[in-house]
Amino acid sequence: MAFVVSSKMKHKVSMFDVGHGDCFLILDGLCQGLLVDCGSSSPRSYSFVPHVVESRLPVKNKCGFVVSHYHSDHFNLFRCFRNPNRLFSTIYLPNLPMRGPGRQASVAIMEFLKVSIFADFLNFRILPYIFTRTRRPFVFCRKGSIINEAGLHLRVIWPNLRHSILGTETINEKANAVRKAVEPLMDRFDIPRPAIDAEYSMEEFFQDLEKEEVLYREPPEQAREIREILKSIENEFHDLANIFSMAFKSYYKDKSRLLFLGDLQSNVLNKISIPGTLPFDCIKTAHHGTEFGKALKGKSTEFLLVSRNRRIKRIKRIHDGYILNMRSKMLLSTEYLGDCHIL
Repeated sequence: MAFVVSSKMKHKVSMFDVGHGDCFLILDGLCQGLLVDCGSSSPRSYSFVPHVVESRLPVKNKCGFVVSHYHSDHFNLFRCFRNPNRLFSTIYLPNLPMRGPGRQASVAIMEFLKVSIFADFLNFRILPYIFTRTRRPFVFCRKGSIINEAGLHLRVIWPNLRHSILGTETINEKANAVRKAVEPLMDRFDIPRPAIDAEYSMEEFFQDLEKEEVLYREPPEQAREIREILKSIENEFHDLANIFSMAFKSYYKDKSRLLFLGDLQSNVLNKISIPGTLPFDCIKTAHHGTEFGKALKGKSTEFLLVSRNRRIKRIKRIHDGYILNMRSKMLLSTEYLGDCHIL
């Protein structure tokens, strides 16, 4: 099932129904693109989606790929691309700080990722696989970073690596819970802990994964036990990863005006501001439409995009704020419409 609607926008935007997950493709008139996330909580059911994306990108290495945050259901369909090294130009991921208020959360995320990759937990092995399969430039983004793809000039508005919200007591408690669970596993199975000095970077983290061959090690006999431990702290990891979820917007007013909010939660959206007063062409709602904050009050858009599937019982309803505190001409939801194409 697909829903097609026309627009005066200078770009085509496709929101693919991937169940619980995100997959957005932005195309300009030259078939240059930007893919924002490509994953699902049911990747086997949507393994065909990357083939559809590939069919719309005939120009070699003219599509950027944004991984908005480090949840596997936002990148796990990558494995289904037939020739990603030919397809993508640059890979964009959120940066994690090794100094300042977000340091504890960053270390916890890195350690969780390492153990998850080692134990082959929830498709996290696909994350370093993206690096080995593309060999394309990687950009780790923070507030102010620029994404120049699909004829667009997009500016990252979050994560702000200096913001105090990254180091609140609640966040640090979650980080400590994750580290307390995974560090004994790292010691037990000889998984080197990431360096925690201020100069360590996400780029070095992924380079270390390859050097240490974490991706290529066979899961141990105790893999099931490890996965149960990881599952027990998965909620804490999710909250940590969400707080670094990348959000970005169009910069020039004469281009298509887009706002993507990843899986940001209300705790961030109540603290940040979204610059500009012009109405947007498209706003991708935060966290499948379930999270809203003060930063979005009074914003207006032609299309409000909601990527969700009503068959997933754990997904909360769409937040009232999107209906009561924003102006939109049309709400497009994969929950009711399937794939949505704005042409």
